[in-house]
This record gives sequence, C-alpha cells and structure tokens, in this order.
Amino acid sequence: MTRDVRPSIHDVVLVEFWPFWARRLRATLRVTFGASLNVRLASSLGGLFDEVGVSAPDIIVLGIKAETDDLARHSIQALRQFGVTTPILVVGEFRKTGRIGLGTIDGVAAIHADDVCSGSIAAAFLNARSGANNRRMVD
Repeated sequence: MTRDVRPSIHDVVLVEFWPFWARRLRATLRVTFGASLNVRLASSLGGLFDEVGVSAPDIIVLGIKAETDDLARHSIQALRQFGVTTPILVVGEFRKTGRIGLGTIDGVAAIHADDVCSGSIAAAFLNARSGANNRRMVD
C-alpha cells in the first residue's frame, strides 16, 4: 500500500509570459497534482492581480524569463504590498545565486526552468508552503 504524499493543491494561478512555457507548466502541474487541478492563466502581472482579486489560489506560479531575479523580487514585493499571502513558486532562467536569494523570502521557493519536472515542482511547492526561511532550495 502506498500513501499519496502530494500536497493538497486545488487552485493555481500561473503567470507566464510565453505561451509555450505556460502550456508546459500547466501540463506538468496537472501531472503533479492531478487532472482536476484548476490552473488559471495570466499573461501579465496585471492579469495576476485580477485573478487573485477574484479568489485567492492555493499557490501562485510566477514564470520569469530573465537571468536576474529582479523582476521576480519586484513582483513578489508588489503582491505582498497588495496583501497577497499565498505561497509563490518562481520558475525562471536565473542563475543559482538568484534562485537561492529568492528562497530566503518567506513563502517563496524557486526552481530553474530547465529543472521543471513533477518531482521538483512538488518539492518546491512544499518549500513555498512551509513559509520557513533558510530552507533547502531545489537544485
């Protein structure tokens, strides 16, 4: 008998500026958390605020296509100032130092876009939901 240890995730807002990556992440999220997962897509930060304003998701996935973590940091800061406390998973092409730096922010986990798979996403979700600083980031 096996026990399902996946986190209970039912509603995700995915912010992805590139349609190909949005489809890829949506498919990986559904493989990871089940086909019934509700994945709301936003193609901009304004769209994210609209989606979060309708109802708070279980987690936000923020896709960043940049080598630095500046855009992610500014986006997270804006969300927190808006009152959003939802855990955030950042998927990007930033360097390892940027990924680790983002991981020091409460309620945030980060993985490199090349490392996206169901296992790394599940681990990152658990890290983001734990809300603890100094947690191990997904390499």
